[in-house]
Amino acid sequence: MDSPIGAAFLKQFKVTNVVAGRGHDTGGLICDLHLGSKKIALYNDNGWGGGADITFLKPEYEQQMTQMLKDVKYQQLMFDTGWDFLDKPEDIGLHSAIEDVVSLVTQRKQQDKALKQLDKATLTALVVGTSVDSYTEYFWNYQRGGRAPLNKIGKAALQKKYDNLRKKLKKDEKILNSVEQLASLEVNI
Repeated sequence: MDSPIGAAFLKQFKVTNVVAGRGHDTGGLICDLHLGSKKIALYNDNGWGGGADITFLKPEYEQQMTQMLKDVKYQQLMFDTGWDFLDKPEDIGLHSAIEDVVSLVTQRKQQDKALKQLDKATLTALVVGTSVDSYTEYFWNYQRGGRAPLNKIGKAALQKKYDNLRKKLKKDEKILNSVEQLASLEVNI
């Protein structure tokens, strides 16, 4: 959600025990929804059509969530960021708003995980791709196995590989290692 209010609202939530990509449409999502450190609901979209099942662990958790959504005018935020195909924000049900919260919090978690994986990959590889979840790693192996950190690769070999990769970049591809990292390795960009 692009809105600062919406982003701040979503930061209060987290999801755990995430199972994504199930069902015939691979759009299924199962997870636990937490408000702060408190688990408040079980979420189950089995990916076979129909809406998600949202089971609040206590009636007061559902009341709290409903009030929070109303207080932040969440349906209006949804309407302003793509749900304007409906006539008015009030047409967005609370169930849809909760599904949206779960979806966005799950996307944030998956994005954070992808960024961590990319950061880890750049320690031992030149990384080429179009995004944090679509890339190829070019790395060197130690003779005894395992990947060699980039700072242990000879400067000439690293520069040669960088230059070759740069020449072969396809449309929309880029080298995803940071400029700062490459500069610290004395790679001429």
